[in-house]
Amino acid sequence: MKMRTQFLPVVLRRAAVIAGALSFSACADVGPQLVSAETEEPPGTTQPKEPATATIDVTARRAQIDANLAQLASLEIFEVGQLLTDTDRTGGNCYGFACPDQREATEIRLAADLNRLVGLSHDLAPATSACSARTVDAKTASHLAVLDSLNIIDIGAFLKAEPANNPMCYNLPCAEDTAAAEATSCEKAALLETLAERAAAEFQVAPPPVFGALDAATEAQTSNDLMMLARLDIFEVGAMVISPAHGNCYVCPEPDAVLANTAAQLSQLAATATTLLEGYRDVEPTTFAGCDPQEGTTALAALAALHVVEVGALIERDAAGEGLCYRGGCTEEQEATAKAMTCRRANAAERLVVAVTAR
Repeated sequence: MKMRTQFLPVVLRRAAVIAGALSFSACADVGPQLVSAETEEPPGTTQPKEPATATIDVTARRAQIDANLAQLASLEIFEVGQLLTDTDRTGGNCYGFACPDQREATEIRLAADLNRLVGLSHDLAPATSACSARTVDAKTASHLAVLDSLNIIDIGAFLKAEPANNPMCYNLPCAEDTAAAEATSCEKAALLETLAERAAAEFQVAPPPVFGALDAATEAQTSNDLMMLARLDIFEVGAMVISPAHGNCYVCPEPDAVLANTAAQLSQLAATATTLLEGYRDVEPTTFAGCDPQEGTTALAALAALHVVEVGALIERDAAGEGLCYRGGCTEEQEATAKAMTCRRANAAERLVVAVTAR
């Protein structure tokens, strides 16, 4: 009995040890979960954080904006600027600009509009309206104005095709090079017209104006009239002014009638100028000595106001440009003569204005 009495405590002690070990093991399985949820992180350690959803949205949105701008630029029709988020054209409350708390909403709105505009640029079919080298500048300007009125992106200039200089034509564009460039420009203008018409319908803005077309005979006559004005060597002569066939009229004339009327006015102007001023160079320059060449500015402004032809600056050259002096340099007297010749041109312009406005 003594030995049995001594044995039982040993057994009990072993059982207690085993039970304690089992209890510790069970706690060990649960313990880490409780500790990780309730205890603080050791100093100097950080847990990795997932990127914020807002950051992901901004990155994706701006990547899409860049892609859409690149898509428009790839058309190679007009210069493509940036989204108008930082201009006074957004209609914000901070002097027309978007306020700081409006910037994100403005960018989201413009990005959505840009996406719509790019969608309209897919599968562009060229418009069938007539196009010529004389009308392409005015037509494309009106179509770009429609896109610009959307206030989505900065709309730049029309990417007009320019003829390359050709060594076979004294390093100037040959006739076939010029014709090819004009054809390419008209092709681009036709695509731009389609895009402008689609955009006007989609965003409900004023559509581009309608332009008329000249027949072959009138086109040839117009070119000859411009050449006659340029030969007078009085002022820089541009293209015939192409006015859109719409405006504040109750019954507006047909586009072809508007263009034909302008062509007729140009022919009348060229004929008057040729008859009146053909011999103006025969007047001695000394007659105009001491004049101010700027006196012709008012006359040129009056000619431009007729909206018949693009009127540039008065032709003004120094003595060398007038061919009055050569290798030995120009004298003061020769420079004075050159200035008087400029004044003679100014006087001719004034006479022309009096003649055409008196009709």
